[in-house]
Amino acid sequence: MRVMKKFVRIALSLLLVVIVGSSGVPADPGSFENMVKIGNFYMDTYEFPNKIGEYPVTNVTWHEAKALCESVGKRLCTDAEWVMACRGPQGLRFPYGPVYDGTKCNSESRVDAPMRIGDAPKTCVSGYGVYDLNGNVWEWVGTTLEEGVMVRGGAWSSLSCAECALKLWIDAPYIKSDRGGFRCCK
Repeated sequence: MRVMKKFVRIALSLLLVVIVGSSGVPADPGSFENMVKIGNFYMDTYEFPNKIGEYPVTNVTWHEAKALCESVGKRLCTDAEWVMACRGPQGLRFPYGPVYDGTKCNSESRVDAPMRIGDAPKTCVSGYGVYDLNGNVWEWVGTTLEEGVMVRGGAWSSLSCAECALKLWIDAPYIKSDRGGFRCCK
């Protein structure tokens, strides 16, 4: 009987290691990999698909962006979450500071397309460690149509209007553009 209890205890310990993994965070498809914790939510570090070396997904409606976030166990960020992440703990106008600087983010590109994730200037980061909120692609926000949906941030062609407070396509969930993408939250 003692041998059986010891075997069960060892088997349960091994099962726990396999399920939880060495990081202590459950190893499931909706994990928190490449996400930043801000207050009571997590936000993807980069635009969807949140993988360095890939291009951000663009030309999607709000409905398509919402479905893509849900397909990976996440959701679109709320407007308030996105603004909080962009302004950082200091409440800045731009993620990198109080004054616009066209060299900090991919908002004055000479190429008519977004950059690969991770290729934009490393200076385009908020105080919370979220990248490219004011450059590369605009981002859909809003979790329900009742709450209101819009695009935030700036794209590669936004020039000086790429700031944390910029709102575009307000309550127009069917619009899509090669400049419009999204990121996910949890």
